[in-house]
Amino acid sequence: MNKVCRKLKQKYKFKYDINAILSDLIYTRILDPCSKRSSFRTAHEFLEKPSYELHDVYRALDVIGSECDLIQADVYKNSHFLGKRNDKILYYDCSNYYFEIEQEDGIKKYGKSKEHRPNPIIQMSLFMNGDGIPLAFSLFSGNSNEQTSLKPLEKKILEDFE
Repeated sequence: MNKVCRKLKQKYKFKYDINAILSDLIYTRILDPCSKRSSFRTAHEFLEKPSYELHDVYRALDVIGSECDLIQADVYKNSHFLGKRNDKILYYDCSNYYFEIEQEDGIKKYGKSKEHRPNPIIQMSLFMNGDGIPLAFSLFSGNSNEQTSLKPLEKKILEDFE
């Protein structure tokens, strides 16, 4: 992650420590999944206190979101150092997430919800290896057919992750 974060810092020229922010968000998500604000508070209980402010977390989220493909590709490329990957079989799944809002916004669109809720949704597709380790994900608008989501993600896996 250090390498990826250095690339991002060079590209965007921000002052905050995106590596520390991303690390703390990952740790708190594993230990106690909660909001970004609560994650920031929880990180203050760690041995090493955050050297950044809450507004830095929100600013970093914009960068992380816009550079999601780069982050996924670099993490995948470097993950072979951790051990052998079980890539004999790949699993693919789609799920949707609803938002308790009335109006569509961005990719949050009205669509067929698996929970049959009348709220806008987004769809998330996920590729995993044979051991259930995530390889890549993509988000799609809630009004798109999930069967068509496989091609863009398959292309991402084949091009970006080779």
